[in-house]
Amino acid sequence: QGALVDTKYGILPTKSQDGALFVISRLKNKNFLTPEKRNSYAKERLSEVEKGRKISIISENEVMIDGLPGIELTAYTEDGEKTLITQTALFDTSDIHLMVGIAQGDTITNMELFHTLAATYRRGI
Repeated sequence: QGALVDTKYGILPTKSQDGALFVISRLKNKNFLTPEKRNSYAKERLSEVEKGRKISIISENEVMIDGLPGIELTAYTEDGEKTLITQTALFDTSDIHLMVGIAQGDTITNMELFHTLAATYRRGI
């Protein structure tokens, strides 16, 4: 399926001091996740972002972006260097659209940036 990765300076690995990057990917919705299963799926995917690290979810919201229902999660890692993770998962009948932002500093600014990027998402990337 592939992914689109964006950094503040457009270079990988990122050159920004906060290590911020934003990833958009699309996965097949093989089992057609019903609305009641979407939240647990989003949390499971979030736990895979920083494998092996304990994650604390600080907010979770239902969203509607580009006509697609979704779940937006914001979390921090609890161990080691604190990392901000935002994840927006949007669901349609055939695909799951995932947007993940990760940063190790300037968390308020990055949280706002990641939220804005997710909110302006349009299918067809």
